[in-house]
Amino acid sequence: MIEIPREQWAVSTDGLYSLSRPYHIPIARISGAEDWRSHMRGLGWVDEGDFDEAYALARKLLTAPR
Repeated sequence: MIEIPREQWAVSTDGLYSLSRPYHIPIARISGAEDWRSHMRGLGWVDEGDFDEAYALARKLLTAPR
């Protein structure tokens, strides 16, 4: 685990995990061109603010050049 930015999501070395449901976005898909924000807004259980913050942090931490 790298960080838990808000209640619903956690950033790990291998991606983004929901803490409220079994849902994982692998690191390879975070760095891709997929529109995760739009996709997640279509799921009734997702807190948009929590996801947006966690997703932005995951992209920053997991896709930065090493």
